[in-house]
Amino acid sequence: MNAITSIESAGVNKDAAISSQGSFASHYGEMDTQSSKWTISRKLLVAMLSQMSLIFILAIVAWYHMLQFEDIFAQMPGDAGKEGIEVLQSARWLMLAVLLTGGVGAYAIFYISQNISNSLKRLAQANVRLARGEKNLDIPERERTDEIGTMARSLEIFQRGFFRLDKMRLEADEKARLELKA
Repeated sequence: MNAITSIESAGVNKDAAISSQGSFASHYGEMDTQSSKWTISRKLLVAMLSQMSLIFILAIVAWYHMLQFEDIFAQMPGDAGKEGIEVLQSARWLMLAVLLTGGVGAYAIFYISQNISNSLKRLAQANVRLARGEKNLDIPERERTDEIGTMARSLEIFQRGFFRLDKMRLEADEKARLELKA
């Protein structure tokens, strides 16, 4: 029993079932995956930049106060002033390391989110094109070994299912034409 005969045996009109697929495609075909300029990754970038700018401003203020303390420690007699200057220099290096690590971390987060976001956009576009009924569709991201690759390969399975459904529909139409001639 193929899909068409199982649809008919369930009491559903074959043309209505096929046209419902068309209405699905026309409904979801109207989705424009390019229209949203503020994607999640851009919002994440804005949030990271505002956080990094705040941290940078606080670091400048702290650096300024450290310079003032260094002047105070330089005026102190004995080892206490030298020890204070050494502590401040260590604190400066630590602050610089934290800022650099935060900057590299923010860049890594942005790069990873862009990579995921762009891959999901390409998959969404392929999904919309498949829903519109495009047959010669190259599914992107199939070669990836992560979850996005799994989603792409499952989309490819849907594409093959649509090909099989079209083939079965053509075979059923041909069989019906032959039966009408006989």
